[in-house]
Amino acid sequence: MAALPKQLQVMPSTLRILALTGVWGSGRKIYRFGLMFGYGFMVMMLPRFVFGVGSDNLSAILKSIGEVIFLSSIFVPALVFAGKQGTFEKVVNGLGEIFRKATIGEQFKECFELIEQQNVKVKKFADFLTIYMSFAAFGYCMPSLFISYLRYFTNDGTNPVVFVLPMEQEFYGLQIRTNLAHYNIFMVISLLAYMVCSYFTLVKLTLPLFTIRYSSITYRLVAIRIRNLTRYKSSATDIKDIIELHQQAFNVTALVEEMCHIPVALEFLTCILLWSLVMFYISTTMGWDLFSILIVVFSSLVEAFGYSYLGSELSEQAVTVGAACYELPWYESSSAELTLACRRIIQRSLKATRLTGLKMFSIDLKTYGNRRRSREVIWFVHDQQQNMAVEPVIADLSNSFWLGLAVNEMHLKKGFEKLMDRNLFNLLFNRPKHQQQQLSGTGDSPPSTFVPSSQHKKNCASWPVCDDDEGDRPD
Repeated sequence: MAALPKQLQVMPSTLRILALTGVWGSGRKIYRFGLMFGYGFMVMMLPRFVFGVGSDNLSAILKSIGEVIFLSSIFVPALVFAGKQGTFEKVVNGLGEIFRKATIGEQFKECFELIEQQNVKVKKFADFLTIYMSFAAFGYCMPSLFISYLRYFTNDGTNPVVFVLPMEQEFYGLQIRTNLAHYNIFMVISLLAYMVCSYFTLVKLTLPLFTIRYSSITYRLVAIRIRNLTRYKSSATDIKDIIELHQQAFNVTALVEEMCHIPVALEFLTCILLWSLVMFYISTTMGWDLFSILIVVFSSLVEAFGYSYLGSELSEQAVTVGAACYELPWYESSSAELTLACRRIIQRSLKATRLTGLKMFSIDLKTYGNRRRSREVIWFVHDQQQNMAVEPVIADLSNSFWLGLAVNEMHLKKGFEKLMDRNLFNLLFNRPKHQQQQLSGTGDSPPSTFVPSSQHKKNCASWPVCDDDEGDRPD
């Protein structure tokens, strides 16, 4: 990391922020994270479980439930990332090693510029999030303070003043709704807790979003290196470096999934729970609290969409590595190293590279769209529950969700098979004759850019097969 130029360093501004609480760097500062986590939990979460909401109003109770769900989606991921500190360090070091290897030599200036442009975008987004989170706590408290003091100074004394709280809760026996002194103490303590929550939100957003984005960049770097094989004079060492670079990109993706699969799945669950809460709120009561809940729902939807978009981009970039290798004129080359390297890279690219939530469902735009359809079905069930049986609709919801996940499993592999010539695909992976007939009977026409000759088929049939290739052979 220290040997990299400044333009190639992996999210340096974000790492400096994370180092403040020991999430990055020296583990001796991790006690700061523990103190902040304990303080936020004692102020915002524990009073709700011990003392309750402090109100019999259904609107206040539903708002408090929504706040608990939202806070859980912040504190739990922050705790997971703190526990995955070692994995995060492996991700950053792995990315740094890939960036160093991909930019060695003058002929790889394109890779250097790609990483530099990506770092500029990441820095701008990180600076925006940092500034926004720095003022988010004050912006969250100011409306409640303004309304409460306005009520206090305009009260004629005939009716008791009821102060407005940023969150619906009790606070360790203090009369925070009717006593001005207690209210001021509570607001000062809460403001510090909201600042802690803002910091954890910054950690929760930057770590998964940036690491997924950087993981996508690694596959683009591999594709660039592959295309440059024909532009510059290449040797067997260059081909070996590309194979190692491709394997390192897979390793980084696996580490990113290990670190992020629980927080990302929790965010999807948060969206579903909050949307269900909104439906129940609308069916029972209407009030200004609905506006605050909808803001939380919208922010959760945007965050889930960001994860889905980057997950789809990651899968697409992984497939383009094999496509870039297939576009090379390796069938005209007499180099056994080049043909064997292309074969191995294409075989690896056929393996679906994707992020998952809890190792159960893919994180991509298709899953996000299925979840959106699920919300529409939930609304339909709610609207028609008085006039129809809801069991068939719920069964259709379950079937459509899991069917969408199963279809998504085959999407990447089928798309890549359509990209390649059918005859060449059969020869390359030694498919049995009955599978060749199935492929040829699909009606998909081969691309017109390349038709293998009889000599090329003979060369493909005589390719050597190494023991290591057995693990890369698709099912």
